[in-house]
Amino acid sequence: MRVNKLQQGQSLIEIIFAISVFVIGVVTIGYLTIDSFTSMQRVTDSVQARLLAAEGIEALVSIRDAGFENIEVGTYGLLFDAGFWTLTPTADEKGKFTRTIDIQAVDEDVVEVTSLVTWNVFGGRERSVSYDTLLSNWTQTKGEAGDLEVSTENVALISFDTEVFGLFIQNESAEDLTITDLAISWNTGALLTRVAIEDVEVFNASTSAPVSSGTEIDITDYTIPAASGFHHINSITFDSSVAGSNLVVIFTLGDGSTRSVYISP
Repeated sequence: MRVNKLQQGQSLIEIIFAISVFVIGVVTIGYLTIDSFTSMQRVTDSVQARLLAAEGIEALVSIRDAGFENIEVGTYGLLFDAGFWTLTPTADEKGKFTRTIDIQAVDEDVVEVTSLVTWNVFGGRERSVSYDTLLSNWTQTKGEAGDLEVSTENVALISFDTEVFGLFIQNESAEDLTITDLAISWNTGALLTRVAIEDVEVFNASTSAPVSSGTEIDITDYTIPAASGFHHINSITFDSSVAGSNLVVIFTLGDGSTRSVYISP
């Protein structure tokens, strides 16, 4: 009888142990499943938020292209209706995501745009993704600036992403045009060291000093004769990489008028 009782006790312990192992296994699998789902959801949310933030920048480019006067300093949302983007007074909601567009003036022909997307994750914590860029007025018509045509179709980065190549300018007036100053803005800590137009150096840090983003440069005056075709700005050189950066180049003409152009090499 004692043997039977002992065997029964051992069997009970084995059953309890087996149940415990089973419960631990189920709980572990459940936890891993939930954790895996949470991780996948986190990645999915992050990707969707980035797409919405990028879409916000693309929408502002579209609005700018329809007329720079459509962009005013302030905080907005976006509405897509009848094939066109417009700014709205309040942030727009996309399911769990909230998108806000912030516009700040850099100068009269350039604005800085930030597209911010926020959402809440498990536990009520807020996460966010944002993109920003500079947008310029491509259609200035005041003074001599209205006769300066700028082509960005062939712009590219070369020399380990330290040099902008392929920007072209043209004089569309019947009179000569002279560029007297340049201001170039970018998004990295690099310094500008050289600018050359048709291999003529109009700025070189060896005779001046490297300049930071947005600094106006009193370049060696460069004259574009009437009916002379496109002139190649064949070197805008930096001391380090500007990969991933957007640039704005502002030309100042002899009469003081300015022409700005946005570049995304």
